[in-house]
Amino acid sequence: MAGPQQEVLQWTRFRGRRLIGVIFVTLVLLIFFTHYSPVLPGVIRDGESAASSSSLLHLLVPANKRDQNLCKNILSSTINGYPIPIIINWGKVFDNPKFPNAGSHIAKVRGFLDYLESFDASQQNDLVLLVDGYDIWFQLDPALLVSRYNAINTAANERIRSDVGDQIAHRGNIRQTIIFSSQKKCWPGDSDDVWCWAIPPAQLPEDTYGPDTDTDIDDDDSGKYAFARYRQRYLNSGIIIGPAGDLKRMFERAEEMSEADENRGSDQGIFAEIFGTQEYQRTLLKEEWQSKRSESEPWWKRILGGRRSTTTTTAEEALKQASVQNRHPTHRTPTLNGDDDYEFGIGLDYFSELGQPTVFSDLDLEWITYKDPDSVHAACERRNVSHLLSDTIQADLAAHPGPFSTLHGSSSSSPEDSSSGGPNPNATWEDVQLFTNLWTGVTPVVIHHNAHRDGLKSNRDTMWKDIWFQPYARDLLSARLEELNRQHGGGTEKPPAGFALRTDESNTPWIEWNDLCDEEMQEEIFRDGKGVFMLPDQEAGTRD
Repeated sequence: MAGPQQEVLQWTRFRGRRLIGVIFVTLVLLIFFTHYSPVLPGVIRDGESAASSSSLLHLLVPANKRDQNLCKNILSSTINGYPIPIIINWGKVFDNPKFPNAGSHIAKVRGFLDYLESFDASQQNDLVLLVDGYDIWFQLDPALLVSRYNAINTAANERIRSDVGDQIAHRGNIRQTIIFSSQKKCWPGDSDDVWCWAIPPAQLPEDTYGPDTDTDIDDDDSGKYAFARYRQRYLNSGIIIGPAGDLKRMFERAEEMSEADENRGSDQGIFAEIFGTQEYQRTLLKEEWQSKRSESEPWWKRILGGRRSTTTTTAEEALKQASVQNRHPTHRTPTLNGDDDYEFGIGLDYFSELGQPTVFSDLDLEWITYKDPDSVHAACERRNVSHLLSDTIQADLAAHPGPFSTLHGSSSSSPEDSSSGGPNPNATWEDVQLFTNLWTGVTPVVIHHNAHRDGLKSNRDTMWKDIWFQPYARDLLSARLEELNRQHGGGTEKPPAGFALRTDESNTPWIEWNDLCDEEMQEEIFRDGKGVFMLPDQEAGTRD
């Protein structure tokens, strides 16, 4: 029989082994619960997006009258391979002096909604791109647009899950499917409006503009540098893209808001408020999640962490201090009705990869040719760009088929085929001029010429010669139309012969290109002295 000393020794060994076992199990549990994240149904994971390869793309453009800038919009989209656009609000008269632009902006809400309501159940996941009518140019093709749209949403949904947690994201159906373009100033409204203060921080790097980032460098009364060094984080409604079903629900809310208050004269103001209220609700859900997580701290954290210091601010106290529910002396907070859903899946294109509004950003932008590094650095000098993020073209654009790749011809790498004087199908995107943000190195798919300071709207005329396709616009349009399948709109109705556009006006369901854009307008567009556009078979008919 073992003596007392032997029994103590055995018990000590047993207790030591048990303690080691407890520590081992605790560590395993710690690792498991720290890194385990459940995959919940309905939560978008990496690589998933709202746009599938089978989704169709629809292009909607609001316009009620003819204008050469509308013709440039349509020409640029058609040459770049977009579907023939649907013209919204065609022929309508806007003459309400109470509203900005006589009411044409607010009328976009009803016009777009009418079209979205025509989609059947099988079209709810179709992508719909909505752009302004008279100041938009398409620079890159729809394949890049959709690819970037998916990538932006994937990154945003990862941020959402990291920010609010999988369970809250699932319970609140918090995800991003709709993207608006972004700008540097909150407009309309002021810093106390929810769409100006409750929205996410800018996603561009904190040193995007060097030490001047997010500071006012406007040292005179000209306004030239107003907001010039601010990162964009506010909603701009000139470019919107998302699934038809999600857009319809958002436009229905916008219509309700415009009917409830007839003094709302701006579609951008309405969508900004919807976005701001959504973000306010998301923050409330995030605070609820953080509070419950701190209240239900696992036992193994309490054991390993020891007692909480009495001098350290607790998670609950910090949360209370930072809560958006605390009354701010000037902030206006929305009243949320428990029966309403304020989540619309809205996010912003913070890097302007889809579209670049030029308002407050005109000094960031230049036409550059990447194959000519000297031109890139000269552009930086002209725009006082102190540090160039990259002097190489974006990777997705570098890997993309060239601008004239659908044509056949020369083996040269010049943008122009020296043998024919026409576009060279072997040219790369580095060979042509691209409208690019010099600070970020981003070449946007769409250019939104909404800068208006000091007559900057004239850029729609003076810069037209600079966009890569303009010197070859007539030939490129002819080549595109030869291979384009006509959009028949509905039923068996067919467009008239030639190049025609669909409208939402029942008495004028189709408008021909040469009726929309007269000879004078087409001279401005093509700048080749050859008159109105005709397809090759039409030209042959005139010669016979």
